[in-house]
Amino acid sequence: QVLPRRAMRRLAGLGLGHATVARGFCQRRSKKPLLKLICENADLPLQRYTIRELLDQRFLSTTERNQLLLRVLTIGVCRSVVSLKSLPFEFSATESITRVTNDYVEDFKDIEAFEDAGGLAALAPDDFKKLVSTIFTRHRSTMIHLACGVIEFEAGLRRQFGDDVEVASLREEMPVLREIEDSLDRFFTTRVTMRLMINHVIRLNFATEEIPGFIGAVNTKCSPAQLLVKAYQGAAPMCARDMGVMPRMFINDRLVDLHEAPSEYVEVFQGVTTLPYVDTHMFYVYLEILKNGLRTTAMKQKEEGGELADIRVLLSRGQKEGMGIKIGDSGQGMDRRTMGKAWSYFFSSAPEKPSTALEVTDFDKRAPLAGFGFGLPISRVLSRYFDGGLEVNSLPGVGTDVHLYL
Repeated sequence: QVLPRRAMRRLAGLGLGHATVARGFCQRRSKKPLLKLICENADLPLQRYTIRELLDQRFLSTTERNQLLLRVLTIGVCRSVVSLKSLPFEFSATESITRVTNDYVEDFKDIEAFEDAGGLAALAPDDFKKLVSTIFTRHRSTMIHLACGVIEFEAGLRRQFGDDVEVASLREEMPVLREIEDSLDRFFTTRVTMRLMINHVIRLNFATEEIPGFIGAVNTKCSPAQLLVKAYQGAAPMCARDMGVMPRMFINDRLVDLHEAPSEYVEVFQGVTTLPYVDTHMFYVYLEILKNGLRTTAMKQKEEGGELADIRVLLSRGQKEGMGIKIGDSGQGMDRRTMGKAWSYFFSSAPEKPSTALEVTDFDKRAPLAGFGFGLPISRVLSRYFDGGLEVNSLPGVGTDVHLYL
């Protein structure tokens, strides 16, 4: 049988030519409408993997890992489509959210074309790698498009209801806004699962050389202290550039040198100094917390004068398992009203932020210290992914303590 022309064109776009297709069964799996297939797959369970389960995947065969990843992607992209299309209050109708949704629909079409050509049973492993790489690359700008979607949504409300609309302040009176935020939490959790599994399986199956200490995407000797230093060394120059000053940081009373190798800070607290973890997740959370702490500390010193306060970090290992990190600043702090908005995707405490979707891309290129409003909510999603947590305590005029549990 001959593949439908649209499937042939899609496979060609993935770099799978006629010779590759000829190895497949060349038979459509289903005559069901595309939307029906997407909705059916979106209802299937999608596992959130633990560190132990990720490590155990090294004992699977290459084929088994590919099958696992294909299932994750199939369910994940379908869940993402349904999740984004289901966002209420016309949020899903914004131009940028529609663009992201269309990208996930294209993912599913690519997966269907791959399966129509015979799938993992008939095609070469490199063909599957091309499919996965195409999907991964397609979503490199998803975060920027979602930020644009938030701005477009707020702009639409202001056009309709007046310029005094502040979405983050209305979330207590409008449960529909909290519903949007909860849906975005679930969307980002699904996105984390897909991108984590892509990185993990690709490294396990196709890595040309081993990275010491890594099993797939998991760093078996991840050092929270070392990553903290890397995050500070990334955030501090941003603060110096934007605020003109750069607060110091201490980890367990040890001053962090901006130019010293992060590996020098592995032994900064008693007991076990490393743990298996996905270090890219930890680094993202650290970076967002430190950017906020550095900025508010610098702003307080700029407004009130006096000595520039330090960032104080305390690392503590649990008696049985896990780890706790407290990152404290002596900045401006937050009152109860501001604290109520801190976890909102619609809120940013930064004085300078993009006001239209057209400004987002240029704003992002400057590597801003703050401005999008996604930092804290996504950090919470990442910290909760492996059953950890993120809490914030703050007093106005005193400062903020962020507690991260791993």
